[in-house]
Amino acid sequence: RGGTEPTFTDAALAVGYLGVDTPLGGELTLDRDKAIASLQPIADSLGLSVSELARGMLRISNTKIMGAVRAITIELGHDPKDFSLLSFGGGGGLVAVDVARELGIPEVIVPPGQGAFSALGMLMADVQHDLSRTSVQLLGSLDPAETDAMFNDMEREAAAMLEEEGFGADSRLFHRAVQVRYLGQEHSVAVEYPSDGSDPREVIRAEFDELHERQYGHVMEDPVELTTLRLSAVGVVDKPSIPKVAVRAAGETYPVSARAVVLPNNETADYTLVARETLLAGDVIEGPAVVTEHTATTVLHAGDR
Repeated sequence: RGGTEPTFTDAALAVGYLGVDTPLGGELTLDRDKAIASLQPIADSLGLSVSELARGMLRISNTKIMGAVRAITIELGHDPKDFSLLSFGGGGGLVAVDVARELGIPEVIVPPGQGAFSALGMLMADVQHDLSRTSVQLLGSLDPAETDAMFNDMEREAAAMLEEEGFGADSRLFHRAVQVRYLGQEHSVAVEYPSDGSDPREVIRAEFDELHERQYGHVMEDPVELTTLRLSAVGVVDKPSIPKVAVRAAGETYPVSARAVVLPNNETADYTLVARETLLAGDVIEGPAVVTEHTATTVLHAGDR
């Protein structure tokens, strides 16, 4: 579209992860010659080939993503080997397998339509309004009847909002919670307010101690106080139905072609090229392979499955 500065997409195109043979979104055909031209001046200034520069760009991107994944796993005491990696976004599948391999994550989950994953999430998301009332008081002094009256008042207010947005009584959900802390503390913990008729003071204290130990590593005998009553009012939207993929008939297979990919050693290898739309339940692809789909591309290397 006229730009001349190279991007991650240009690097992916230069090494063969993306190709000119499968238009992105079924409409946008990439121009490999222009991608190479955008990379060439920088490659020349660094004394690298275009392929070496492109692979370096991919490596830097992978390393930054690895850092983000480490921040929510290793740095929080979680072993990545115990998890699967979810890949989404138009570029997720280009790097997900490399990131997983570097961190020892054994499995990558690539949902269909990964480039439209956020849009699908919007279709699946309910409408929510959050209301709150300040109510600083010792937990032991809490009056259940007075607290119920405050929650009922918030629910009436929220119901009017949802009614205006078209949600009838059968499409509304209300979730009550309270913010609780030890007396004198600054930070508080959100605790679900019991709705089963039990004494809320006992239930909240027990739940608060458990949550506080889980989040902060300790509990105390200090008095507990409430700071805020919170209500989440949910308008439940109709969810789109997601069809299941059919199972392939015995003896049939999916069509494949090939795409040349530049490897880290600067050699070129043929990767099996598969269109995801042609795959059915139970199909297995052995790497190295590139799987194209309408909104994204996923890269598997030798040994991947």
